[in-house]
Amino acid sequence: MIAGGGPSDYEPGKAKLLELKKQGVKIYPTNEAMAQALKSGEIVMCIMWNARGYMWKKAGIDIEIAIPKEGIAIYLSDMCIPKNAPNKEAAYQYLNAMLEEMPQTAFAEQMGYAPSNSEVKLSPELAAQVDYTPEQREQFLLPDLEYLAKQDAALQDWWNKEFKA
Repeated sequence: MIAGGGPSDYEPGKAKLLELKKQGVKIYPTNEAMAQALKSGEIVMCIMWNARGYMWKKAGIDIEIAIPKEGIAIYLSDMCIPKNAPNKEAAYQYLNAMLEEMPQTAFAEQMGYAPSNSEVKLSPELAAQVDYTPEQREQFLLPDLEYLAKQDAALQDWWNKEFKA
């Protein structure tokens, strides 16, 4: 985004990533390796989901979480009911139960994800760590799934052959 791209155009970001590569950027193979690098002081900054930062803080890693002024790229996890589900009523009950206050709050406490259900109100202490202000929510950037579906193979190829190489 800093180079003029966004959820529907990753091309401008490639030049910025290649600049970082020239500066010696390091890619860690797992989130756990990134956490260890933060904990040891090998690195002092990284890009990561807010929820992962919350978990790292709970694990004793001394970090602060910053929200980019350009906006927050949203991570989406979906649940659905397959067309041929043998017990659709039970599936609907399960999905509805997942959106209730108790599981939403437990997921926030354990995993650091803000509630999917906007009616769920977290404690002020927990909300300050995992939820977003109305102003931050206005800056949410949703993925352009159509763009990603069309560009996925080419983006993966560029990442592996140009950036990671």
